Formats: sequence, structure tokens, C-alpha cells
Amino acid sequence: DLFIKFSEYDDMCEKLEQLLEEMQGSVLSTGGGLPIRKKNALLLKQLGTVIYLKASEEAIYDRVKEDKTRPLLQCENPKQKIKEMLNFRHPYYLGAADIVIDTSDKMISEVIKEIKRNINTSIG
Repeated sequence: DLFIKFSEYDDMCEKLEQLLEEMQGSVLSTGGGLPIRKKNALLLKQLGTVIYLKASEEAIYDRVKEDKTRPLLQCENPKQKIKEMLNFRHPYYLGAADIVIDTSDKMISEVIKEIKRNINTSIG
């Protein structure tokens, strides 16, 4: 599996189509803003199963509060910024997702089990 992390900026979105075609059968971690563009969401769905790893505002804050590489959260009130971004992005995430998994209070091993179970169910 190949894991790629895109920044919160759209600078790589223009090259996404070619990259995605080369990544068939891979795991792609897109980061926050990518599915907002309808074209990107459609491309993701063409590649395979799209899983939205949902988390609460508090869980996200706890996970990223020490991360200084997230420019959108380098502000006076990062919790409020997370809330605003989630409120805006959530409908797009739901529209792009085939499967939604709430990761807020789960350990990584639990999330992996749930992903496997959902993918196996969706495959048949």
C-alpha cells in the first residue's frame, strides 16, 4: 500500500487525475480539502472505495494541537477554526464517501478492524 499525504493547499490538485490513475489499488490519504472539489471527489470514487474517517472537533484538536506544520491552524483560536472547517467540509466528505467511520474515541487497531469489516461487507 502507498500512503500519500497532501497538504491543506490545492497546489497538487491539478496533477491529481494523473496521479490517481497511477495509484489504482493503493491507499490514499488526501487530507482535508481535496474532496471539496467535485471533480476530485468523482475521481476518488472512480478509483475505488472512499472511506471518510470522521472525528469530532475535540478529537481532531487533540491530535493536531502540537503540529506546527498545519498553517490553517496557526491562528488565535485553532479549536474554532477546526469547527468552522468541519462544518464547511462535512457535507462534501459525506457526498464523496462510500463508508463513514467515526474515529473519535477509537484506537488505530479498532479503526483498522472497522475498515476491514466495512470493505469486506461492501465487496460482498
